[in-house]
Amino acid sequence: MMDLERLGDEVLNRKMLLADLSENAKRLFDELSQFESCLLILHFLNSNAATMLTADDIAYHVSKPIKDIQHDLDVLTQVYLVETTYVTGVTFYHFTKNPVQRRLAQELCAWQDRWETRIRNIAQYIWGIEPSMTYVAQPFSSDSHSVLSPIDRSMRRWVATMTNAVNGEKNG
Repeated sequence: MMDLERLGDEVLNRKMLLADLSENAKRLFDELSQFESCLLILHFLNSNAATMLTADDIAYHVSKPIKDIQHDLDVLTQVYLVETTYVTGVTFYHFTKNPVQRRLAQELCAWQDRWETRIRNIAQYIWGIEPSMTYVAQPFSSDSHSVLSPIDRSMRRWVATMTNAVNGEKNG
């Protein structure tokens, strides 16, 4: 579950964070953020909308344990954001084809992308860093100046590493 309180009131508040989402997308965000990997999986499948993947494939690409991914795929399937296809006893998952659900999920994923860009731009502004790099500092450092270390971002897998960054862990 996403804990926005850890981000601190002085940096960000919920109203500002969700301001550019429709009411339906806000409700969807609230619902999906109750689960460990739903938002991550949804963004990944949206980014690979023409692909059908097994739960193992998805777990590999988002760097999460299969048991967590399987549970959250079931949740996404129940709310019609992910569809399944069965071929010779194997379940394949893919992004929804339902136009209403698809637009809602795409709005949420576009919002995630906008915030990722904003975060990168803020880091570049504050630290004067190269925009192709992500720098991660411990969120609750005892020092007044935390040591930052660069993370190679040659592959666009931010969605799999963003949770690590928020939790003060190393990306990648």
